[in-house]
Amino acid sequence: MVIKTPGTIYHRDTTSIKLQVSQPIQSLNLFLPNAKSIERCKQKHVEWEYLANKWARYKTAWAKALTLVPRMERIESFSHTEIVADLSRLIDIENLYGGSKPIRDCLQRRGWIFNDSPKHSDLIVTQRKVKKGEERTWIKIVLDIPSS
Repeated sequence: MVIKTPGTIYHRDTTSIKLQVSQPIQSLNLFLPNAKSIERCKQKHVEWEYLANKWARYKTAWAKALTLVPRMERIESFSHTEIVADLSRLIDIENLYGGSKPIRDCLQRRGWIFNDSPKHSDLIVTQRKVKKGEERTWIKIVLDIPSS
């Protein structure tokens, strides 16, 4: 997975950030064993570790793409995360949410999401159809930090 450019931050303050990354979300089906992938693995004479390694590379690609997001001190807050995937081929909603998991994991490690439980965060993932070569992902996070 090649990342064309790290991305661009369009807005940032102490409680929100909006950015665009040239890394498209991929369908979770690409990483799960199913009848199609089993047959593909048999044809290519590869083991199941192939799918696990593919998922690890996908997560690493997202970790590299999101290095532009500044780290912040983890404080207990509620985070609203909105992800918009511009894709040349639309994917079903379950795989869209599953493919966005590495994004949330990276944002949690960088301090923007306190915890990905429903008590501390919500998530909205949508997609739009674009021309091939224009795939990208838009990410917006808004924190509700309780006043002391």
